[in-house]
Amino acid sequence: GLRQVDVYAGLNVMILLLELHRYGREREELKERLVFYPCGKPNAEGKFEDDMLLFRIIGYSRCIGDFGFRDTVGQFLTYAELTDAQLRGVNFDGANLSCANLSGAALNRADLSGAALNRADLSSADLSDVYLIDANLSEADLIYTHLISAFLGSAKLSGADLSYAQLYSADLSSADLSSADLSSADLRVADLRGADLTDADLTDADLSGAKLSGAKLSGAKLSGAKLSSELFGDVRWDENTMWDDVLGLESAHNVPEALRGQLEL
Repeated sequence: GLRQVDVYAGLNVMILLLELHRYGREREELKERLVFYPCGKPNAEGKFEDDMLLFRIIGYSRCIGDFGFRDTVGQFLTYAELTDAQLRGVNFDGANLSCANLSGAALNRADLSGAALNRADLSSADLSDVYLIDANLSEADLIYTHLISAFLGSAKLSGADLSYAQLYSADLSSADLSSADLSSADLRVADLRGADLTDADLTDADLSGAKLSGAKLSGAKLSGAKLSSELFGDVRWDENTMWDDVLGLESAHNVPEALRGQLEL
């Protein structure tokens, strides 16, 4: 059991360092003094010493259980500094990563189901094929993030910045995208059935082939968005929904008659 003792001791030290880091993040006068880098301190060019370090720690922790790191440290990753970290395929389901800095991180094929990622920085991160079912991503920064074929069913994305995000073929069914910024996002072939897009900004977004049946579009901005002739469905909208210069409405199937009348199609 010496290896297990070694791992538990190391993970407990990491928890202490993460908690000190969180304490420093929440106090302006300590932000530059209490900083913990799980992947080593960045050099003068801003590159981290070893972007695979945390990944190896997670792997080594398997000697205390398949999910030893997640079960021991997962609730202490608030404000964690994980820029550019290589975390492909890790299991962080249910972990608390709220306000964490994961910009540029490689998380493709990871399991983040039910994770707290509210106000996290995931800009330019690779989240392709990731599981984010029921995850909380409200007010998260997802600008330029790769979410191709990601599973985001029932995820909370209210107020998130998804501008220019790659969401090709992503599953966003029943997701809460209210007040989210999806301007210029690639939502081709995405599943948005039952999604709440109330007051969302979809300006210039590409929704070609997207499934919109049952989506809530009240107050949404669709100016310049691109729709295809694929299934449109029983969407819900109101007088505040902006349809100016939407492309593809004329040829879209199943456009509600009331909407056709409103837009004089």
